Amino acid sequence: MLEEPGGDKDAETFGSYPDLRATSRPGVGSCHHPLPYVRERAAALLKMADEQSGRQVALHGLLKKRYPDTVYDWVKRFKAEGMPGLLVKPGRGRKPAFSP
Repeated sequence: MLEEPGGDKDAETFGSYPDLRATSRPGVGSCHHPLPYVRERAAALLKMADEQSGRQVALHGLLKKRYPDTVYDWVKRFKAEGMPGLLVKPGRGRKPAFSP
């Protein structure tokens, strides 16, 4: 079997995060975040919590393929900041060319 670059990241354990499960599972707490990208990131984290590798989730577990490193970044930010870590930070993205 060939070793892929970054394969050591699959060994990273996600652990159990009851706060994510409580806010994301139907019937418990708020399961529908108004921002679709937050729902996608939460779904990826839940799949990793259910023992799927980040690579498998990134390539086959979401509606759109993502780079595995992207999914691992979501995990790192969730571990560090909790649910607010899944949101896009203020000031990110393209700035306007001019202001009227």
